[in-house]
Amino acid sequence: MSHTIEGGACYSRELPSWQVTKRFENFKETRLPEIGFTGTDGSECEAFVAAIQEFAFSKGWDEDHHWKLRFATSHLKGKALRWYVRLDPSIKKDWDLFVQALFDQYPAAEDPENDGKVTPVW
Repeated sequence: MSHTIEGGACYSRELPSWQVTKRFENFKETRLPEIGFTGTDGSECEAFVAAIQEFAFSKGWDEDHHWKLRFATSHLKGKALRWYVRLDPSIKKDWDLFVQALFDQYPAAEDPENDGKVTPVW
């Protein structure tokens, strides 16, 4: 059996080319954005969640909560990563609970010009 190496991935020549193309079609077209969250404050938190939502939407993955959760947790750094490690395991499995936990841990600063009310990111 011979193999072909393309872009760092190894493919068996026995696979029809359409299968290889289909498998990696979305991956080739996907440029991962420079997204990260260090746990600085609520504004950084909102921007992080909004960036993940926007990127997922642009790729048609906005309904894939499991993907968004894995993507988000793989982009935590510093204080935010340390917080995540201590997070309840049930929250680590649910996108909506994870986002709520993020917003609880890193609340938005109140806007004095808007009578102290904060506008949600979505």
